[in-house]
Amino acid sequence: MLAAIILLIAEVFFIPGITLAGIAGALCAGWGIWYAYSLDMTIGHITVLSSIIGFVAVFWFFLRSRSFKIMELNADISSKVTSNLEQGISVGEKGVTVSRLASVGKARFNRTIVEVKAENGWIDENTPVVVTRIEDNYIWVVTDEQEETGNSIQ
Repeated sequence: MLAAIILLIAEVFFIPGITLAGIAGALCAGWGIWYAYSLDMTIGHITVLSSIIGFVAVFWFFLRSRSFKIMELNADISSKVTSNLEQGISVGEKGVTVSRLASVGKARFNRTIVEVKAENGWIDENTPVVVTRIEDNYIWVVTDEQEETGNSIQ
């Protein structure tokens, strides 16, 4: 049973995943319990109870030990995502698509590249566009020709 506890703890803390240590630990535990019950019913009960208490005690000890602080990820993320609304782009501003807008793509406005949505279908790369609205953190654009002819969706 001691071998089962050692193998199962190794499986949980040192080599996680269903590996040879976990399978061997489970087999050792099963064999130990079977062997204890084959000797006597009382010995079997004592073996099962002491094995559970031993496993929980060792598991608790490993969780509380300071040695695992070395393996913890303690990085703080201090950056933030810049919203399209914070890019300084306004309705009516003209720009050029950097990628093909198959509904969504990238466009450049005054040296700033942002994600935009096409109002009317697809827009090819390097096409002049105009911002028609900024809504729900999306910048909606139409081609420069659509803006001039008034075919944009409002």
